[in-house]
Order: sequence, then C-alpha cells, then structure tokens
Amino acid sequence: ATVMDLTAALRQPKTSVSHTCAALARAGWVEMRPNPRDGRSKRLWMTAPGRAAHDAARNVVAARAAAVEAAIPPAMADDLLPRLMALRAMMDAVAG
Repeated sequence: ATVMDLTAALRQPKTSVSHTCAALARAGWVEMRPNPRDGRSKRLWMTAPGRAAHDAARNVVAARAAAVEAAIPPAMADDLLPRLMALRAMMDAVAG
C-alpha cells in the first residue's frame, strides 16, 4: 500500500498518515520503499516484527469484541445494527 492508499482508507489527512507511517518504520514494523510504478511515492511493506505486533493486537481486539458481543442481549443487538449502519451511511455521505 502507499501512504495515499492508507490516507483514503482511513480518511485521515496525508500528513497524519505520513507521520504515523514514519513512526512505524522507526519502530521496525514497516519498511518504506520507493514505489516501483512511479519512483516518487513510497510503498509500505510490513516486516516480521510488524506482522507479529499486528497479530497480537488483532487477537486482543477480537477477544474484547467477543466479550462485548457476549454482553449485549440479542434484542438490543438487533435494534442497534440497523441504527449503526444508518449512522455509518450518514458519516460516509458527510465525509464525501
């Protein structure tokens, strides 16, 4: 992925994403290499330590999400889902 790919996916300013990517590179979790397609932009490549950190974080998030899911009564979840989907659609429309 390029910084611009991440900027679009995360809907964050390019400067914020660039700063975060630089910090991830300093931590050794990603490598930033020139984009072979244009030579100007940078592409990000996850390193083995970055993959390990990603997997660990993903496991923590999955465990917490499962705990929340177990705590929400089914009737409440049935009521919340359409409302959250509508909220997401509104936010997407405003963000452009």
